[in-house]
Amino acid sequence: MPADARQAHAAWLACGGSCASAWPDERFGLIIDGLFGIGIKRPIEGIYAHWLTAMQQCQAPVLAIDIPSGLDADTGSAWGAAVHASATVTFVGLKQGLFLGSAVDYVGALEFADLGVP
Repeated sequence: MPADARQAHAAWLACGGSCASAWPDERFGLIIDGLFGIGIKRPIEGIYAHWLTAMQQCQAPVLAIDIPSGLDADTGSAWGAAVHASATVTFVGLKQGLFLGSAVDYVGALEFADLGVP
């Protein structure tokens, strides 16, 4: 993990958070997808592909943060397994991949938050 991710993970654990290594056997009212960000440029495989599939199968609405996991932020193409979000909130700038390729099948309702960045 990069240093900033390690620090965020340690802070999460320190405040009582936990991380699951298997998909929980629970019902969810909402899933927030922040698994991968805008930099992914390869197919999602292994446990991560399994988690994306489980996310879709549980039937809960999915809110994607910045871009649905598995969607290319430049082309809008899905890298194999990808999240079909009910809604996506994207930050600072609109990513062209939210409007191209097969993005319409993955993004859901799109909201933009500029976070005060000009």
